[in-house]
Amino acid sequence: MQSYAQEKSSSPTTKENETMGTSEPTDSMATFSYVGVMPQFMGGGDDMLIPYIQKNIVYPRDAQELKIKGTVYVQYIIEKDGTVSNVATVPGRGVYPSLDQAAIDVIKNLPRWTPGYNNGVPVRVKKVSRISFN
Repeated sequence: MQSYAQEKSSSPTTKENETMGTSEPTDSMATFSYVGVMPQFMGGGDDMLIPYIQKNIVYPRDAQELKIKGTVYVQYIIEKDGTVSNVATVPGRGVYPSLDQAAIDVIKNLPRWTPGYNNGVPVRVKKVSRISFN
């Protein structure tokens, strides 16, 4: 089974801070896809995330019996405190209900991350991981 995270690119609306010349989100709930310091999983980013997912994912029995294979794309947010929230399959990128749920469950149960930072301030960062069931 393979899995790895990949990032999507987009940024929230920002305003220019005239005194510092830096960009700040206009909303404290703004979510970024890329920031100056990306969130780190267990101190190692994707190098630590992939083995964790591989070790903790459960391939559902019904999907195994039906020989269903595929890749589920799961989106989620690493919050300012490093917790994982808003876990869901990317619309149109699920495979089969039990595989989709297994992928969601492993992401929901990830331990706390080191949060992402933009201009020295912790921010919400959206991530997308693809989890393959083979």
